[in-house]
Amino acid sequence: MIGKLSAAALTLLGVWLLCRGARCALLTPLRLGGHIRLSVLLRVDGEAPELKETVDTLAFLRWKGVLPGEIVLRDDGMDERTRLQAEKLAGEVRGVKLWKRETSSNS
Repeated sequence: MIGKLSAAALTLLGVWLLCRGARCALLTPLRLGGHIRLSVLLRVDGEAPELKETVDTLAFLRWKGVLPGEIVLRDDGMDERTRLQAEKLAGEVRGVKLWKRETSSNS
């Protein structure tokens, strides 16, 4: 009984790994010319609890070579918690930059 359960669990794990690998393999990398640069701009305003998950997903695509460019987080009025998270991501995740909104002195 335990042997059958172990075999079933290993089979299920193998199918899961195969599907996960196929999903990544099916992603076609972007091919950019010598004078073309790619930036993914995320315009973030207010509260954005899903920011880390979004950046992690894009960073994974960048790491796999599918997304050959930088990830820019533009502060379009982030709340304080989101801004701190964006600053942390920009400092820790390779290829992520934070574009802070400039305030006008003529306001």
